[in-house]
Amino acid sequence: NAKYSGIRASECSNVNITANQIFYSRECALFVENPDIQAGFPYQGIVLSGNIIYDAGEGIKLNNPDIKAVRASIIGNTIQNVSTKTFPEWKTNDKNPSNLYTRITNACGIICTSDASITGNTIEDCSIAGLVVDLRGTWNPATQSNRDQKTVVATVVSNTTRNCKFGIGYNDADVRGFAEIAENSILG
Repeated sequence: NAKYSGIRASECSNVNITANQIFYSRECALFVENPDIQAGFPYQGIVLSGNIIYDAGEGIKLNNPDIKAVRASIIGNTIQNVSTKTFPEWKTNDKNPSNLYTRITNACGIICTSDASITGNTIEDCSIAGLVVDLRGTWNPATQSNRDQKTVVATVVSNTTRNCKFGIGYNDADVRGFAEIAENSILG
């Protein structure tokens, strides 16, 4: 029943997050990110495997890839019952009532915005999407340019989604992005 993440890896490299059971996370059960506030500390070599996630606002999320976030693998996780969650949050630490807003989760089983191999996951009962590949890389929409020239690649192979509003969603927000989406089972 974590308010935010069951497990969050921020600005980490060469990390295995394996064989955990995460229940009732209101935000995101397993969150890997590189906040853009410190460019140059990307996540690299992240492996998320064999985790069991039940009842979350988001299942697994690789977000804010920044420069050179590469070699992420999301393999063999079981994700079930992901739905939109809302909860109060403050913009500042002083908890001034004028800075209070409502956080609304994306209700997707897996969300990936960077280089990744996503294979063999079972995702069931998501109120939005089972799996979303939203390639962002280092595209800066304000300047219409890339901060580096690395190609962003995602492979989505042999996953199963069941009873989700959308099985697999793809958005190529980075002009250098490529994805292979193949041999997945989308049911219900």
